[in-house]
Amino acid sequence: YSRKHFDLAKGVAKLEAPRFSSGPQARAKFNMTRDQLYHYLKTYNVTRVKEGRNIKIDKAELDDVLEKLLAPPSI
Repeated sequence: YSRKHFDLAKGVAKLEAPRFSSGPQARAKFNMTRDQLYHYLKTYNVTRVKEGRNIKIDKAELDDVLEKLLAPPSI
């Protein structure tokens, strides 16, 4: 067991929310195709990590980028 596991068991540390989401989760959240998602990831340099065949995308960065782009224009 690691120090983190002991601290969680004792109640000293809090469990962190997952920082990354998978490609299918991000596509479902923003209702977009795989190609659209990869376009935004590349264009806006969103942090991503490749784990085997899958990629993990930084939730906070992706949310910031896409909410600004997909938000309806204010009048």
